[in-house]
Amino acid sequence: MRLPSILSTTLLVAGIAQAQNCVENGPTGDAITGFRFSGTCESWQWFSRDKGTQVKLQPDCFLRQTFPNATPVGHVCIQLESGGHKCFSAPGAGAPQCRVPDDFCSGIQNMWGW
Repeated sequence: MRLPSILSTTLLVAGIAQAQNCVENGPTGDAITGFRFSGTCESWQWFSRDKGTQVKLQPDCFLRQTFPNATPVGHVCIQLESGGHKCFSAPGAGAPQCRVPDDFCSGIQNMWGW
């Protein structure tokens, strides 16, 4: 193998190893913020209505929380247009992304943060 091929393969494996599934986790209490949707060609972005928090859900189903956030969230709940919903532990500063299930990264009606 040539050096560029080895480096490309190593980077790909490292990227896959870092990508963990988001942990399904139901928060308690009231949400601290609702999000406003802003679509871009490469990702869906939700901006907090009142806390300065920004969360991105990429088309590849990776959930990212932008740091530094004025008020980071610990959980993100996603409601689908079909009516179903799930909540996940939000990725923190030390784990910059996690992956939500495929059926929860499209057809989204709303998101909330805890």
